[in-house]
Amino acid sequence: MELSTLFRRFANRELYQNLLVSSVSRFEFYLSDVIFGFLRKFPDKLSIGPKGGDSAKQVPVQLIVESASLDELFEGMIELRLQAIFHAEPKEYCVYFNAVSKLGISTEDFAPFFEIKATRDLIVHNSLIVNDLYLKKAGGLREANWKRN
Repeated sequence: MELSTLFRRFANRELYQNLLVSSVSRFEFYLSDVIFGFLRKFPDKLSIGPKGGDSAKQVPVQLIVESASLDELFEGMIELRLQAIFHAEPKEYCVYFNAVSKLGISTEDFAPFFEIKATRDLIVHNSLIVNDLYLKKAGGLREANWKRN
Protein backbone atom coordinates (compact mmCIF):
# COMPACT_ATOMS: atom_id res chain seq x y z
CA MET A 1 0.00 0.00 0.00
CA GLU A 2 1.48 3.33 -0.91
CA LEU A 3 2.12 6.08 1.60
CA SER A 4 -0.46 8.50 0.18
CA THR A 5 -3.21 5.86 0.55
CA LEU A 6 -2.23 5.25 4.16
CA PHE A 7 -2.16 8.96 4.85
CA ARG A 8 -5.60 9.53 3.28
CA ARG A 9 -7.08 6.65 5.29
CA PHE A 10 -5.56 8.04 8.46
CA ALA A 11 -6.73 11.60 7.75
CA ASN A 12 -10.24 10.60 6.67
CA ARG A 13 -11.04 7.95 9.24
CA GLU A 14 -8.52 7.09 11.93
CA LEU A 15 -7.66 10.66 12.90
CA TYR A 16 -11.36 11.44 13.35
CA GLN A 17 -11.93 8.29 15.37
CA ASN A 18 -8.95 8.90 17.64
CA LEU A 19 -9.98 12.51 18.19
CA LEU A 20 -13.55 11.49 19.02
CA VAL A 21 -12.45 8.75 21.46
CA SER A 22 -10.01 11.10 23.18
CA SER A 23 -12.54 13.97 23.32
CA VAL A 24 -15.13 11.75 25.02
CA SER A 25 -12.52 10.67 27.57
CA ARG A 26 -11.52 14.29 28.24
CA PHE A 27 -15.15 15.38 28.67
CA GLU A 28 -15.84 12.52 31.10
CA PHE A 29 -12.65 13.36 33.01
CA TYR A 30 -13.69 17.03 33.15
CA LEU A 31 -17.20 16.14 34.34
CA SER A 32 -15.70 13.85 36.98
CA ASP A 33 -13.43 16.68 38.16
CA VAL A 34 -16.37 19.07 38.42
CA ILE A 35 -18.42 16.55 40.42
CA PHE A 36 -15.37 15.87 42.62
CA GLY A 37 -15.09 19.62 43.27
CA PHE A 38 -18.77 19.88 44.23
CA LEU A 39 -18.56 16.88 46.54
CA ARG A 40 -15.29 18.08 48.09
CA LYS A 41 -16.74 21.53 48.79
CA PHE A 42 -20.12 20.16 49.92
CA PRO A 43 -19.52 16.67 51.42
CA ASP A 44 -23.15 16.49 52.54
CA LYS A 45 -24.00 15.95 48.84
CA LEU A 46 -22.49 12.47 49.19
CA SER A 47 -25.88 11.54 50.60
CA ILE A 48 -27.25 11.93 47.05
CA GLY A 49 -27.36 8.53 45.37
CA PRO A 50 -26.24 7.69 41.84
CA LYS A 51 -29.72 8.21 40.40
CA GLY A 52 -30.33 11.42 42.31
CA GLY A 53 -32.23 9.90 45.25
CA ASP A 54 -30.95 8.97 48.68
CA SER A 55 -27.65 7.16 48.82
CA ALA A 56 -27.75 3.65 50.20
CA LYS A 57 -24.00 3.23 49.67
CA GLN A 58 -22.12 1.90 52.68
CA VAL A 59 -18.60 3.06 53.49
CA PRO A 60 -16.08 0.20 53.53
CA VAL A 61 -14.58 -0.28 56.99
CA GLN A 62 -11.13 -0.52 55.41
CA LEU A 63 -11.50 3.03 54.02
CA ILE A 64 -12.47 4.33 57.46
CA VAL A 65 -9.61 2.54 59.22
CA GLU A 66 -6.96 3.53 56.66
CA SER A 67 -7.95 7.21 56.39
CA ALA A 68 -5.58 9.48 58.31
CA SER A 69 -8.12 12.30 58.53
CA LEU A 70 -11.74 13.16 57.89
CA ASP A 71 -10.65 14.94 54.69
CA GLU A 72 -8.93 11.78 53.45
CA LEU A 73 -12.04 9.76 54.30
CA PHE A 74 -14.25 12.18 52.32
CA GLU A 75 -11.90 12.02 49.33
CA GLY A 76 -11.92 8.23 49.43
CA MET A 77 -15.72 8.23 49.58
CA ILE A 78 -15.87 10.67 46.67
CA GLU A 79 -13.55 8.46 44.60
CA LEU A 80 -15.74 5.42 45.30
CA ARG A 81 -18.85 7.36 44.29
CA LEU A 82 -17.26 8.63 41.08
CA GLN A 83 -16.17 5.11 40.12
CA ALA A 84 -19.74 3.90 40.56
CA ILE A 85 -21.22 6.86 38.70
CA PHE A 86 -18.94 6.69 35.67
CA HIS A 87 -19.49 2.96 35.18
CA ALA A 88 -23.15 3.75 34.53
CA GLU A 89 -24.74 5.01 31.32
CA PRO A 90 -24.03 8.66 30.40
CA LYS A 91 -27.67 9.58 31.06
CA GLU A 92 -27.27 8.36 34.64
CA TYR A 93 -24.12 10.31 35.37
CA CYS A 94 -25.63 13.43 33.82
CA VAL A 95 -28.65 13.01 36.14
CA TYR A 96 -26.21 12.66 39.04
CA PHE A 97 -24.30 15.76 37.91
CA ASN A 98 -27.55 17.73 37.98
CA ALA A 99 -28.54 16.35 41.39
CA VAL A 100 -25.19 17.35 42.88
CA SER A 101 -24.68 20.67 41.09
CA LYS A 102 -28.30 21.87 41.06
CA LEU A 103 -27.52 23.55 37.70
CA GLY A 104 -30.70 22.21 36.10
CA ILE A 105 -29.18 21.20 32.77
CA SER A 106 -31.82 19.21 30.93
CA THR A 107 -31.21 15.70 29.64
CA GLU A 108 -31.98 17.06 26.15
CA ASP A 109 -29.00 19.43 26.50
CA PHE A 110 -26.79 16.38 27.00
CA ALA A 111 -28.34 14.51 24.01
CA PRO A 112 -25.55 15.39 21.54
CA PHE A 113 -23.03 13.99 24.03
CA PHE A 114 -25.04 10.77 24.36
CA GLU A 115 -24.81 10.24 20.59
CA ILE A 116 -21.10 11.06 20.53
CA LYS A 117 -20.50 8.64 23.42
CA ALA A 118 -22.52 5.96 21.58
CA THR A 119 -20.39 6.58 18.47
CA ARG A 120 -17.25 6.29 20.58
CA ASP A 121 -18.51 2.91 21.81
CA LEU A 122 -19.07 1.85 18.17
CA ILE A 123 -15.49 2.81 17.33
CA VAL A 124 -13.98 1.03 20.31
CA HIS A 125 -16.23 -2.05 20.46
CA ASN A 126 -17.99 -2.63 17.13
CA SER A 127 -15.93 -1.38 14.14
CA LEU A 128 -18.47 1.42 13.53
CA ILE A 129 -21.20 -1.08 12.72
CA VAL A 130 -24.51 0.20 14.06
CA ASN A 131 -26.39 -2.19 16.31
CA ASP A 132 -29.42 -1.98 18.59
CA LEU A 133 -27.30 -0.93 21.56
CA TYR A 134 -26.00 2.08 19.61
CA LEU A 135 -29.54 3.02 18.58
CA LYS A 136 -30.67 2.84 22.22
CA LYS A 137 -27.71 4.84 23.54
CA ALA A 138 -27.81 7.49 20.80
CA GLY A 139 -31.49 8.20 21.39
CA GLY A 140 -33.04 10.53 18.86
CA LEU A 141 -29.67 11.67 17.49
CA ARG A 142 -28.15 9.10 15.20
CA GLU A 143 -25.21 9.53 12.87
CA ALA A 144 -26.54 8.44 9.49
CA ASN A 145 -23.14 7.58 7.98
CA TRP A 146 -22.41 4.43 9.97
CA LYS A 147 -23.10 0.96 8.57
CA ARG A 148 -26.11 -0.94 9.89
CA ASN A 149 -25.39 -4.41 11.22
